[in-house]
Amino acid sequence: MLSTDRAVSGAQHILTAGQRLDAAVEQVSRARDDGDPTALRAAEILKEQRLLDYRLATLPERLAPVLESLIVASTAVSQRAR
Repeated sequence: MLSTDRAVSGAQHILTAGQRLDAAVEQVSRARDDGDPTALRAAEILKEQRLLDYRLATLPERLAPVLESLIVASTAVSQRAR
């Protein structure tokens, strides 16, 4: 199991990867609206890279330890609060 700090760091990495993917999708949309084929192609390449980053960040073998550690930590905090 990961330390709480490492689990939080892993969760932040996943969140950041998702935000970067969202931004890349928006960039593709703007480039499409602008009608510039070169900018559109560059934006699509960036989006594909961000999608790969997100998929790698959320692979089950990477995601499971993060979620497990966060669940254990939050359960411990909840039990102490009672």
